[in-house]
Amino acid sequence: MANSTRIRMSTDDQLLSEVDEMKAQLKAMKKILELKDHETKKRQTSGCSPFSMNISNNTMSIVFLMVLFFILFITVYAFSALYFAVLKRFPSKHTEL
Repeated sequence: MANSTRIRMSTDDQLLSEVDEMKAQLKAMKKILELKDHETKKRQTSGCSPFSMNISNNTMSIVFLMVLFFILFITVYAFSALYFAVLKRFPSKHTEL
């Protein structure tokens, strides 16, 4: 009987230590969430959105224009190559001369 009470006490001690560890982890998580909330509130009061980018509008415009010109150039090149390939494969025969 004394042996079973010892086992029960050691099990209780283990449970208590696990509970204490879980409480410590919970406190740490709460502290992290409070810090994150504080940073979010700080950004909102400063007028800066959390998803703001550091790239200016002019830079983005230049990049988009470069991509557009690149796509247009590739398109013109592809269609001209296709046109000349079709002309080479099926040449027109002029008989009026």
